[in-house]
Amino acid sequence: MDEKRNKILVLAGHSRTNQSAVDALKGGGEVVEIASIDEAIEALRHDQFTAIFSDSADFLPLERALVSQQANLVLNTIGEGVCIVDGEGRCNWMNKKMQAWPARVHEKIRRTCQDAFQLFARQVSPQNPETPAFNRSKRYALNIEEQQFMELIASPVINPGGNVVQVVAVVWDATGTRRLQQKIDAIDKAGRELVKLEAESLSKMNVGQRLKLLEDKIISFTRDLMHFDHFVIRLLDRRTNKLEMVISNGLPSDAVNIELFADSENNGISGYVAATGRSYICPDVERDPRYVFGLEQARAA
Repeated sequence: MDEKRNKILVLAGHSRTNQSAVDALKGGGEVVEIASIDEAIEALRHDQFTAIFSDSADFLPLERALVSQQANLVLNTIGEGVCIVDGEGRCNWMNKKMQAWPARVHEKIRRTCQDAFQLFARQVSPQNPETPAFNRSKRYALNIEEQQFMELIASPVINPGGNVVQVVAVVWDATGTRRLQQKIDAIDKAGRELVKLEAESLSKMNVGQRLKLLEDKIISFTRDLMHFDHFVIRLLDRRTNKLEMVISNGLPSDAVNIELFADSENNGISGYVAATGRSYICPDVERDPRYVFGLEQARAA
């Protein structure tokens, strides 16, 4: 055995009956003697050992403590909040992710878990705890406050007698996903509004008035949905390859009157996107060679 590579943890406990075995281990590597299970766990947390030597009576408690430690490590590493709540709405344990959320979030989660507990208690049959009448989990959407959303999956903890004793909940912040879906729904609605122009109203308008109505709707939807106050919409003329200005809002005339073509070189970001068909994110216009003048003090495009 390589003494430099082998490090053995010995949980000495209160017994000295195995002292001869410990002395023999010292000939095969570095032996670290620990007096208690708590000290052994702390040593294992900060060091690497080739083997663990203990009395058989101490091994099971040590193994359980290590499993519990590993479980806590996993639950504190994942990106979701995890908690255990009883039937009274008391939170008996939560991981670090859950702890980082404010009290108003905890309160909402606890109340939801308490409702889930009551639901599970009605559905689980103590006479047949394995009854497949429900899938033993329930998903909730939580509206924490305006424009903040979370989702929660609650599952029951059932004792050997078939009774629900606690609820385990996994919670994650769904604000970004919900906002994206809301924006997609709003854009879809706006698209339907644009094509749903009343025939009777249009029949009384000339071509210029119809185009003005369509332009006003596009500007309104662009402001309300995309939150753009400064923008220009150009249409590709395939005969000339020129990007013709159709609608502009909030841009100076110098920017609107710039001639751009669908070309990946020397025609700005718009020309590059029109030529390649690929989206383009410009985080800093002052450092991007493709950018052409559009708006004073602009920083991104």
